[in-house]
Amino acid sequence: MINYKHIFMIVFICFFVLSSHSSIASMPLNVQESNVRGTQFTVSWKTSSNVKAKIKYGKLKTNYQQWQTAFDDRGEEVNSDIHHITVHNLSPNTTYYYEILSGNVIDNNKKDYYRLATGPELININRFCQPAGKILIDRINNQISFQTIVYIRILGKTENSALESMISSNQYWYRDLANFRTMNHSDLFFYECGKSMIKVDIEGGKNGAASMETLAVHYESSDDERPSLFLNPCPIHIELENIIRMLKVLCGFSVDQYQHKIQMSDIIKRIK
Repeated sequence: MINYKHIFMIVFICFFVLSSHSSIASMPLNVQESNVRGTQFTVSWKTSSNVKAKIKYGKLKTNYQQWQTAFDDRGEEVNSDIHHITVHNLSPNTTYYYEILSGNVIDNNKKDYYRLATGPELININRFCQPAGKILIDRINNQISFQTIVYIRILGKTENSALESMISSNQYWYRDLANFRTMNHSDLFFYECGKSMIKVDIEGGKNGAASMETLAVHYESSDDERPSLFLNPCPIHIELENIIRMLKVLCGFSVDQYQHKIQMSDIIKRIK
């Protein structure tokens, strides 16, 4: 694991590399995997500038030429700093490999690719519960925010649900909790409407981010009072996890999905 006394050195080297690398504007940041079901999954991220994005995916690394391409849920030509791509028509209980093509950056884990397994097909039970809320850009003018990524988890006593996400189509977000799954995606997650808590994280790209925990209350109509989230402009900083990802993409390291291991001497050799 990373020794914290080396964090400053990592940051310094990272910005040394990035300051002369034009790909920084397209670099995927805060990459998330969500909406994993029997026949689909979603990959989402943000970039520091507006770019077009897509992912390529397939069952075998050895037949890359036959991999399929998926585009942003809003359309193939979308040019944005937030990206939300859902892959459909997959096989249940199957491992898939994918790479991210974000602007002029190809993030493919040094051609080892990223790995994700779908869950089984599950039959939904009658337990409809749809929390909702508003997303606003500022508290003074109540300016409406359009096109944000909304991440939601149901908070449990011993374990939280797997991550779900959506693109907000207007100032409102809403999500039926019926399809939320356990962390291993093998079963539906148990919750109680009106009693369980959910965590909502909003990613608005250049407009900022927001987060809250609230009750999983079902909202039946647009007249119901809904909790509001105000986007806070993000300061210019890059989290350690993203620094590591950038270094590995730009310097050619492979990403260990379970442990971020990095040797300072290896980084220095790559950038000399």
